[in-house]
Amino acid sequence: MPLIPFASKEDEHLSLAMLGRWLGPFLSLFEKGVQKLGFVIVKKFSYIDDDGRVDTGLVLQKNHRKTRLWLRNALDDFIYVDREENPVRIDPALFDKKSGNQKLRELIKDRLELLRIVSECRSINEVRKRVVDLDDKFERIKIFR
Repeated sequence: MPLIPFASKEDEHLSLAMLGRWLGPFLSLFEKGVQKLGFVIVKKFSYIDDDGRVDTGLVLQKNHRKTRLWLRNALDDFIYVDREENPVRIDPALFDKKSGNQKLRELIKDRLELLRIVSECRSINEVRKRVVDLDDKFERIKIFR
């Protein structure tokens, strides 16, 4: 059984092709975005998660505070229509360069906004209060509640 549930081998191969096409721009925009927010990228990392899937991320530093930013969920949200759907479906917007770039910019802008808020807060309670305004963009952010 594949680690990510696809409807067919063709969809699995298509996912790999889309990942190959979009991973570079995805990482590049994320890195530029965190640097614009004043973070220094201390380290880039990859590891195999408990579910057997590879996750990648960045260790960021700003004002002597270090933060780990995992990128797998953001990448899955970009590549798939719904990352929790079973089987997953490739987002058809990614077949069009203009639509794919627009989705990429919007997703990264939203994730960087979340990172900015989290980095400005001194407590989890403060994060909870400020993230409530982002709920419509981050359906799964409800883990804070």
